[in-house]
Amino acid sequence: MNLKNIRVQETLVSKNDYLLFEYFGTYTENIDADKQQMLAKDFLKRSHRHDILEIIKIMRTIFAGCTEKHLLLQSQNDKEIVQVQYENGRLTSFVKEEKDKYKIHFDIKTGIDVAYYQIASFPMAYSLIEQMTKNYHQTLKQIDALQNITAVLLNETDKVLITAYRLFYRENPDFHLQETRIKVQCMLAILNEFNECLLPDNDFMSLSQSKMPFSLQADQIVTKLYPFTNLANIEVPLEPLASRKISLIGASILNAEEYKQNGLDYLIIFSKTIYGLNHCLPYNEKTDWLSKEIKCSKENVDASLKLAKKINQQIA
Repeated sequence: MNLKNIRVQETLVSKNDYLLFEYFGTYTENIDADKQQMLAKDFLKRSHRHDILEIIKIMRTIFAGCTEKHLLLQSQNDKEIVQVQYENGRLTSFVKEEKDKYKIHFDIKTGIDVAYYQIASFPMAYSLIEQMTKNYHQTLKQIDALQNITAVLLNETDKVLITAYRLFYRENPDFHLQETRIKVQCMLAILNEFNECLLPDNDFMSLSQSKMPFSLQADQIVTKLYPFTNLANIEVPLEPLASRKISLIGASILNAEEYKQNGLDYLIIFSKTIYGLNHCLPYNEKTDWLSKEIKCSKENVDASLKLAKKINQQIA
């Protein structure tokens, strides 16, 4: 088997923050190394730089399929320094230093060393002993967590969403794209209006009538799926009637002339229209009112309503 090397080194510096990330591993031919490197660098730039556990979990998800040889992460701000190092997937070193207060250093060979900078005299005050003990136990918990970090695991809801996306759009999702985030929201909102709810919580809302319906749960799932680079083999069997319904609705939208001409813009218009029709249009009001309310042209609203009627006939 022909193994190749993959290496990422990224240093990010701002006014009060410093982040250093190093990764070295090996992979085979069926890994998209360029995409993995791009995703890793993109995530680091937009991550919360002091959430060490989350960064390592996401990085191991991005580099799933690679054999990890070396991983180092150092985060520093004006209050503390934290450094974590793994060799061959095993935690070998952890350093946490709160400036002018204490430093705790774990090394796989020598154990834990603790240094406190505020011990001025003996006997020590009880409050200081209490704080030292608290810091020590917190560090032990952090070390235990760091030793057991794994990649993000997909649950059943994640897999259902991926499968439905593929049925609806006839393509594999790429969750690091903003367009995919919008397409997921639109798909789920549209399916919901045709009584095909894929999420445990039916929590769609319209933050304003001019915006598309939005689900916080859907947004959280898409955020979780961001680091996955290969989802082609992720699929779960859906109920036959649900699969047929999702495919029919997706095909009807993708084949609509308005979608062919305007793509994502029309997808948003369609989701806003049918959501507005069912949740916002007062009794006895005309579609002219809906057009003004959701800030879409009457032509687009009428086309969307016509398409919705066609879909209802197909899935009946």
